[in-house]
Amino acid sequence: MRRAHWALKLVLSLTLLGLLFYFVDVRTALAALWALGPRELGAVIALTVVAMLVGAWRFQRILFHLGEELAFAPLLGDTLVGTAYNLLLPTTIGGDIARGLRSADRAKDAPRVWAALAFERMLGLVTLALMALVGVVALSSALPLSLLVPSLLVVATITLVALGLPRLLTLLARRWGQGKTGKVLSVSALALAEALNGPLARNRVRLETLGASLLYQLVSLSILAVVVPQPSVEHVLGIYVGVPLALIAAMVPITIGGVGLRESLFVVVLAPFGFTREQAFALALVWLGSSLIAALAGALVLATERRAHVAT
Repeated sequence: MRRAHWALKLVLSLTLLGLLFYFVDVRTALAALWALGPRELGAVIALTVVAMLVGAWRFQRILFHLGEELAFAPLLGDTLVGTAYNLLLPTTIGGDIARGLRSADRAKDAPRVWAALAFERMLGLVTLALMALVGVVALSSALPLSLLVPSLLVVATITLVALGLPRLLTLLARRWGQGKTGKVLSVSALALAEALNGPLARNRVRLETLGASLLYQLVSLSILAVVVPQPSVEHVLGIYVGVPLALIAAMVPITIGGVGLRESLFVVVLAPFGFTREQAFALALVWLGSSLIAALAGALVLATERRAHVAT
C-alpha cells in the first residue's frame, strides 16, 4: 500500500513537471537564472542563512518558555538536518520528526520538544495563512470562483485547526484510550495539549512566536524579492502575499516533497501579479535552490557527526 501511494505521488510529480515543461519556456526561465549576478546570488545565500538562524532561534525561545534551555548551535544543526530530510522524504512532516528526535535526546523532558514543534508549526501555519488571506483578497478579482472559494476554505481551515489544536488533541486522547498503542497515543496527545494549554497559552508567548514566525516568513520570501530585476509594486505584492498562498496549497501531500505541485502553483498564483510563466517558474527554482543550500548544510552536519562518532 505504501509503495503504491509513493508511486502515485511520483506519477503526479512527473505529470505536473511535464505540464510545466510543456507550457513554460524552460530555456527562458533558466536564462533568467544564469543572468543573476554575484550580488543576487550572495543575497540568496545570506537570506537563506538568516532564515535558518531565525527558525532555530524561534524554536529555542519556545523551548525556553517550556522550561528547556537547549544550546542554540545544536538546535541550528537540528533545523538544517530537518530541512535535508524535508527534501528526501515525501512530506515536510518527516523533517519535523527528524528534528524532534534529535532535540529530544538533549532535553530534560522529551514531550516538551514535541509540544514546542507542534506550537511552532501551529503558529507558523497561522502566520502563513494570514499572509495568504491577504493574497486571496488581492487575487479576488483575478481568480476564478472555482479557485477563490477553495483558497478561502483552505486558509480558514488551517487557521481554525491550528487555533483549536489543544482541544482537538484532548478529544483525540479520549478516543485513543483503548488498547496498548491507543494508551501511548492518548498520553502523548494529553501531554501536548497540557503544554499548549499551559506555558504556551500565555498571550506574550503567542505574540512573541507570531512575531518570530512573521520575521521568518518575511526573510524567506525576501529570498525571491532580491532576484527580481526592477520589481514593481505589483511584483513585490505577489511575492509577499501571493507566494504564501502557493506554499500553503503545496502542503497538500499529493506529490513527492511538493515537487511539481509547488512549481505549478507558483506559475498560477503569480500570474495575476504581472509575472510571466517563465519568471514565476524561475522564482520557484530559486526557492528550491535556497532549500537545497540549507539541506546541503544539514547533510554536512550529519556527515560531521558521523565522522566524529566513528572517530570515538
